[in-house]
Amino acid sequence: MNQVCLAVPSEDGMDIYSATQDSNSCQYAASLVIDKPMNYVNITVPRLGGAFGGKGSDSSTVVAATSLAAYLSKRPVRLSFDLSTNIRTFGKRPPYKATYKAGFNKDGKVQVVEIEFISDVGFHEGGCFFTTYTMGYMDMCYFVPNWKVTGRSVMTNKRVMVAVRAPGSVPAALVSESIFEHVSRALNKHPTIVKELNLYQSEQKDLAGHVLVRCTVRELWRRLKDTAEVDARIRQVDAFNQDNMWKKRGITMTTCKYGMCYFGNGHGATVTIFAKDGSVQISQGGVEMGQGLYTKVAQGVAHILGVPLEKIKVRPNQGIISPNNIGSGGSIANESSMQAAIGAAEILKERMRPIREKFPEANWKELCQKSAAGKLDLTARFLNQHQMGSPYVNYHTYCIAVTETEVDILTGESQIRRVDIMADYGESLNPMIDIGQTEGGFVMGLGNFLTEDTLFDSKTGRILTDGTWNYKPPTTKDIPIDWRIHLLPDTPNPSGIRSSKATGEPSIALSVGGLLANKLALESARKDLLGKDDFIPVVAPFTVERAQQSVGLNESILAV
Repeated sequence: MNQVCLAVPSEDGMDIYSATQDSNSCQYAASLVIDKPMNYVNITVPRLGGAFGGKGSDSSTVVAATSLAAYLSKRPVRLSFDLSTNIRTFGKRPPYKATYKAGFNKDGKVQVVEIEFISDVGFHEGGCFFTTYTMGYMDMCYFVPNWKVTGRSVMTNKRVMVAVRAPGSVPAALVSESIFEHVSRALNKHPTIVKELNLYQSEQKDLAGHVLVRCTVRELWRRLKDTAEVDARIRQVDAFNQDNMWKKRGITMTTCKYGMCYFGNGHGATVTIFAKDGSVQISQGGVEMGQGLYTKVAQGVAHILGVPLEKIKVRPNQGIISPNNIGSGGSIANESSMQAAIGAAEILKERMRPIREKFPEANWKELCQKSAAGKLDLTARFLNQHQMGSPYVNYHTYCIAVTETEVDILTGESQIRRVDIMADYGESLNPMIDIGQTEGGFVMGLGNFLTEDTLFDSKTGRILTDGTWNYKPPTTKDIPIDWRIHLLPDTPNPSGIRSSKATGEPSIALSVGGLLANKLALESARKDLLGKDDFIPVVAPFTVERAQQSVGLNESILAV
């Protein structure tokens, strides 16, 4: 996750190797600081060990500093940040504070919601984008006839905030799901009952003004509720809580409606066939960050050309071969880069068609050799030009989760006993990768909602939690004990690339269920120990300390 860059001066330019999501912006930044045109700079991005937004715009400053030092010294310069320096120097997910009011009938049908929230964007107004972005996600998967959402940005003495995986849906999920959990508590109903009553249906218009065509959220909810045996498990949780004083369980369901937008220029790809052995090389504009981009790109080209995957090599992102690309973020890079590579492969396939028709019995290697002998150009380039939807979203990814947890009331420590997820990913391009992205997103969200507390010096704005002694990302002990993930079948997405949907960011919002299930367990403890049947206000991350203190235990209860 740390920022790193190597700049190597050469006789005719500058070669830069950067761990960045946005090579085009970094190439431009380097050219500016050394006062050279962009064609003087060749930037290469082999791969990243994770990014999630932190290696977007922030990488440009690292590249600029490294490039300038290399240019002035005429020597290779490598800049690498240790974890503590990285945390102190670069941006974070913006903090939010929200208040809400909700009006509902006795059945739990919510009629009106009013939300006011503020977003801490740091010392520069550039982070105000996140406030607007979050406003459009406040409904998540719930239809309410009357919304009023007011978002405000505040500038503070903190470092400028940046996009972090699913920057709008994550804070919105906490607010939205909390509202419906609060309504449930007021009506003395389980949250699953109230939430199900308020789910969107196809053709309804969401908060951001999009008509939800092919909305599968009710189908996902119905299937998962049945598959995960939610009603029976709610009864089991209630029985466990009646029989146990110092350990309590909670179970809830959470939703995500993630709007996928093809923003920016798009991604380009160049596909080259080497005639002598028939091997294929792909150079494309996306960045591999562990999300399986190279695999999906290779799959697409292999399918079009009809060659085995082992014949294909995906090369690193290079500015001189694949220039002018939008950065890899917002879950668009996999789809867009694959479509660009497919477009180039289709050009080659059509170019080689007369040779194939003339020599129908030729194998792939022979076909390539005969194409070269026929003076065909075996290199093709294609730019996947993005077209935004109306108002701006091209389609929505929907997913539902059931989360069951157990909390130690005396310590506040919790275990995630079981998680069931069902997602509508259209026609998945690679189910193994998509399930892996779902798992990774969910665990990352658990850190956001349960463990990763960030503290700042109130006078200077300096971050105080700058290492693993006091900043706690989730580890292997924090993942669900029992984890079951299902993909909704037979749901092709005509608005997506090859009928697929984005998978990298939607699932992170579902992990708010870990916080909410813990809160239900603690509310059960308050009722049994203190006779207080009330709603615990939501604070994220809902750390061990906050969980333990929220019960309000006193010495008289602990006396033997």
